[in-house]
Amino acid sequence: MSMGNAKQEIVTDANGKKRTSRIPQKPLNPYIKSALLTLLERKDISIKYDMRPASTVISVLDSKGKLLFSYDNAWDYGYYCIFMANPKEGEKPLLVAEMDWYESDFYTNPQQQDIFDVFNALNKKHEELQSIEKARKDLTPEEVQALQALGIVQQKVRK
Repeated sequence: MSMGNAKQEIVTDANGKKRTSRIPQKPLNPYIKSALLTLLERKDISIKYDMRPASTVISVLDSKGKLLFSYDNAWDYGYYCIFMANPKEGEKPLLVAEMDWYESDFYTNPQQQDIFDVFNALNKKHEELQSIEKARKDLTPEEVQALQALGIVQQKVRK
C-alpha cells in the first residue's frame, strides 16, 4: 500500500472553487472496470464484507468460495484499492486500481470516480443478494414444491 503518495493538482470546480484533485497511483483500466461490473451481474457470486478497524474489505466470491476480486475501502486513511484473483494458484491477488481520496478535498476526479463506480455497484449487488436471500428464507412449502418442479431445490423454508 502506498497511502498518501498520490500526485496532486489544484483544480477549479464548476462553482469556481479551488479543489485538490489526487491522481490515482494506479488508475482503473476501463476494460478492467467493465469486466468487474459485468462480473457483478453474475447470479453465482456472493459478497462478503470484512470489517476492520478504519477499513472494510469487500470480497466477491464464486459459487465455490474462490476469490474473484476484492475492494479495500480504507476510508479512515483515504485509501482505496481493488485486487483481482491471480490465475496462478496460491499467488497473491493482483492490484488493478489504487488511489487516495479524502472527503475534505471536496472533489472527485473521473479516474477516482471509476474506482468508486465499482464500489457503488458492489453495494447495489450486495443489497440485491440480501433481498433474494430473505425471500428464499420466506418460501412457503408450496413455493418450495413449485420450485422443485422446475428442478430448483431449496433447503430452508419458513414454517
